[in-house]
Amino acid sequence: HSFGAPHDAADFRRCVALVEQIPEIRDSFDKVAKRVPAFKGILNEWDSLVALLKSEMKTYGNKAPETYRRISELRKD
Repeated sequence: HSFGAPHDAADFRRCVALVEQIPEIRDSFDKVAKRVPAFKGILNEWDSLVALLKSEMKTYGNKAPETYRRISELRKD
């Protein structure tokens, strides 16, 4: 079974939840980026994407159009 980079804000939200539950997983971001190149840009911008997502969720609830746009730009696949 393989895994890939998030495609949208809902996918990214699940990734954020994982990192919040297991913060030390951040230490392996470089390994993830090597295994899944599409994830590299997202991981490099992790903190700003998390801030954007949380800001949008406060404003729009479950919608995060700017987070989606940014993830789409950062994916390399």
